[in-house]
Amino acid sequence: MVGYTTLAARRDLTLAVTLFKILRGWLINPAILENISLVVPSEGARGLRRRAGRLFSIPQARTNLLAQAPMTRALRVLNKVSEIDAFFLK
Repeated sequence: MVGYTTLAARRDLTLAVTLFKILRGWLINPAILENISLVVPSEGARGLRRRAGRLFSIPQARTNLLAQAPMTRALRVLNKVSEIDAFFLK
């Protein structure tokens, strides 16, 4: 299939774009925004350390329902592309 992406890839992209828009303030959804936890680096011996690849904290899942929830999947996708700084893109 040339030029087509899988349904899973399109679903993940849509979730990540929606979450990105909520973080940037382009979409207003306080219910989702209050469930997002950022990973803040701790201060090491030499000052503030850089973040270690994770920007968002993913909740621990006790069930498959939470592990495959759209919010959890979107946070996982955004952590995978953490090279892109979500807060400074226009």
